[in-house]
Amino acid sequence: MNLITPFALLIMSALIFFGYVNPVYRTSVDSEGNPNSILELNNVLTQYSNVLKNQVALKNKVEDLTNRRARISQENIDSLKKMLPDSVDNVRLIVEIEKIVKDYSMQGLKSVNINKTQGSAAGSATNAIVSEGEKYNSLAINFTVAMSYENFIRFLQRLEANLRLSDITSISFSANDLGNYDFSISLKTYWLK
Repeated sequence: MNLITPFALLIMSALIFFGYVNPVYRTSVDSEGNPNSILELNNVLTQYSNVLKNQVALKNKVEDLTNRRARISQENIDSLKKMLPDSVDNVRLIVEIEKIVKDYSMQGLKSVNINKTQGSAAGSATNAIVSEGEKYNSLAINFTVAMSYENFIRFLQRLEANLRLSDITSISFSANDLGNYDFSISLKTYWLK
């Protein structure tokens, strides 16, 4: 009898292990469908631990960027926003160009056209070129000014020194009766998406 009891206990423990403990350990779901098994709960715990580590790393990155941003003077931030704004501001750009032109020409801007270019949506208010994969948009502006050649050179130098990022894509000219020239300028300006 002494030999039967240990074998019976061993068989009962194997049955309990394989019949109850192992299935509960491997797979189990409660009434709401949530994982209840130890392995599934360990997997969920690992996922939450990874999310927490990522959250801590993200929080540290945000603090670092906030500290770096705080070290930049407001004057420099304003200059950066003017150089490459986060939205197109046609009116402000045209007003800036008009102010520069007024210093060199009595007539000011003769005509201003904002070109609707390929890639812009029909009826778009910005008439912008939207290039896939680019981090910026651009806008083409055409205008005409009347001034002497010397004043035109000074005008271009002032336009070049302006903080707003822009490229002159073409210049054409014609003589008029007043001894000045009519300069037609195509300009491309940029802003961040």
